Amino acid sequence: MQTFGLGDITINVCSVERTDYACLSVRSIVEHCSPESTLQLVFNGSTPEHSDRVIAAARGWDGNLRVEHIANKVGPHASHNRALELVDTPLVNFMGDDDLVLGDRLPEIIRVFNETHPQPAAVTSWARRLGPRADTVVLGSPKDLGPLDLAAWRSAVDRGRYFELLWPGAVIDVEALREIGGFEDRFLSFDNRIFTRLAQQRPVLAVPRRDFGFRIHAESESTSRFGKQAQSVRYVQACLDADRAGRREPTPAEFEQAEASADRLTRIAIDRRERARLHLRSAGAHLLGGNRRAAAAGLARAAILWPPAVIRWIKDQVGRPTRR
Repeated sequence: MQTFGLGDITINVCSVERTDYACLSVRSIVEHCSPESTLQLVFNGSTPEHSDRVIAAARGWDGNLRVEHIANKVGPHASHNRALELVDTPLVNFMGDDDLVLGDRLPEIIRVFNETHPQPAAVTSWARRLGPRADTVVLGSPKDLGPLDLAAWRSAVDRGRYFELLWPGAVIDVEALREIGGFEDRFLSFDNRIFTRLAQQRPVLAVPRRDFGFRIHAESESTSRFGKQAQSVRYVQACLDADRAGRREPTPAEFEQAEASADRLTRIAIDRRERARLHLRSAGAHLLGGNRRAAAAGLARAAILWPPAVIRWIKDQVGRPTRR
């Protein structure tokens, strides 16, 4: 069993053109994370103005700084695979370029890696949702995802459920990630796929520290491409079900055809549930942005479409207690 330290982590930021968000993200890393780690910035088809500002935000980082430019913009799976190729440490953290480090969670994550047997393939942290403004850190409701102990991890694996962890908050074993083939272009919501495959080999766990924040805003892919993201999550589950049954995984086209050919009531249920979840996502973005009237309207639309989604959402807002 390998023993890890903070010098064994690469903190990677794959950046596009959300300049203000990206600068805040990098500054938060500089302020809160140990310079023993490596900071890696990968610019995916970015303009010189954008990359120059983000690199300038890294001034003050006393540790190893690696910068990579992808000349022509590629898909997220390709940019993340390029970043993975560059990593020369045993652990990696893929930050989003509009996510923020609110406090140093890495020592606690390292402790979990070093004290858990079998050693985890990934350890993530809980987070707080952040509002859409780049210049103000608005702490929103807690977002608590991931199993806290080995029993919860094994239970989820046994039940055949996909794993939902906070991707930008996670530290991942690099070799384990490379062994499963890295990132696949057929999965838009690649975090669910990655963590599910890792969890079938070794534990994926979470630590209850909300020292990390991710933004909910209209420009984020989780909002602007919600329908495709939701379909991709259902596809992850369909592939997992096929694996467990010893069947070949369906292609994206086969999965879409199967959903389209389902009975009418099933298709209506899927549509109403996912539209309700999109209204809840939009309501949350409006609430964090200070527009309570729009937030209430979104919540009402969701309640009309799919009341169970609203009940689950309210429970999610409450969150679980932290150890702090």
